[in-house]
Amino acid sequence: MHISGKIKKYMRRSADELLFSRELAEKYSLRDSAVVLAAKADIQRSVRSGNLETPAMRRRLMYKHRVMSRYFAEEFGEFLRRYDFGKALPPADPAFEDTIWVLWWQGEENAPETVKKCLASVRRCAGDHPVVLLDERNFRDYVTVPDWATERLSAGSISVTHVSDIIRITLLAEKGGLWLDSTILCTGSLEEAFAHPVWSIRRPGYLHLSPACGRFANYALSARGEGRRSFSIIRDLLYHYWETTARMNDYLFLDYLILLAQHADARTRELFRAIPANNPRCDDLLINFGQAFDAEAWEEMKKDTQLFKLTWKLNFREEKQGRTTFCGMMRRGELF
Repeated sequence: MHISGKIKKYMRRSADELLFSRELAEKYSLRDSAVVLAAKADIQRSVRSGNLETPAMRRRLMYKHRVMSRYFAEEFGEFLRRYDFGKALPPADPAFEDTIWVLWWQGEENAPETVKKCLASVRRCAGDHPVVLLDERNFRDYVTVPDWATERLSAGSISVTHVSDIIRITLLAEKGGLWLDSTILCTGSLEEAFAHPVWSIRRPGYLHLSPACGRFANYALSARGEGRRSFSIIRDLLYHYWETTARMNDYLFLDYLILLAQHADARTRELFRAIPANNPRCDDLLINFGQAFDAEAWEEMKKDTQLFKLTWKLNFREEKQGRTTFCGMMRRGELF
C-alpha cells in the first residue's frame, strides 16, 4: 500500500472511531465511551510492546468487553429473536471437512516471504489433508459470498481483511475444514484440529486484548459435522452486521459476534467450551522473532505448541550481533 493509501486508511479509521465514540456516549455514557476508546489504544500499545498487559490495562479491557458485548447484544437482539436456530443445513461434501483453507488475496506469487514460508510449513505438516490456497481469482470456485461483499470492497467501504472474515466463516459453515491465517507457522501434526466438531486455538489464562480471552482465536478455526451449524449462525450474524453497518465499529467485532452466537445458542456454547486447551505458546515465536536464535528455547516452545502466529507487517532483522535470528532461521526454512 502506498503512503497516500495508508494515510487515507488511517484517517478513515480515525473518523470511524470518533463517530462510534460519539454513538457510545449518546447510547450509554461519556465514561463508557472514553474507557472503550482508551482500551482500544491499550490494545495497540500492547501489541507493539510484545503483548504487555498491566493491571490497569486489564481493567480497561474487561470494561470495554462488557460495554461492547452489551452493545452487540442490543444491536442484534431483534435479529436473534427472529432467528431460526433449528433450520437445516444443506448437505456438505465430506471431503471438504478434511481440507485446510488458507487465503492470500493477491496470490501466492505476490505474497511476502513470511507468508510463503508459513504456507510451506502448513503444506509440510498437512499429512493427507489437502491444502487449498484461496485468492481473489479462485475463491468463488469454493464458496459463494454475497455480491455486496465484493461490491463494498471495490467501493472501499470494507477491506480485504473483512472479506477474508466473510470467506472463512462462510466456508466453515458450508463446507467445514480447517481455516488457518496465512501468517501461521506450523511445526507439527494438525490432526487435533480435525478431531472435534468445533476447534480453535484455546489458551486458558491468556491476555484480555480480545473478548475471547484465549477461549478461541479467529485466525485458526475448524468445523466438521454439527460444528458447521454453529458457524452458520456466526455467518448469519456476520452478514447481518455488514448489511446493517456502514462502518466498522470495533476491530475485534468478529470475536464479539462469535461470543454472541455462543450466548444465543446453547449447543454452540457447548461445542466451543469443549475445545481442549492447546498451543499455549502460540505468540512466543513472534515475541522472540528479532532475537538471536536459541535452539534450546525453540525446542521448548515446540513441546506443546504446533501453531505459531506471525505477522508480515513488521520488519525483523535476520541477524543480530552476528548471530542468525529466529526470523532468519524461518526465512531459511529451518524452523519447520
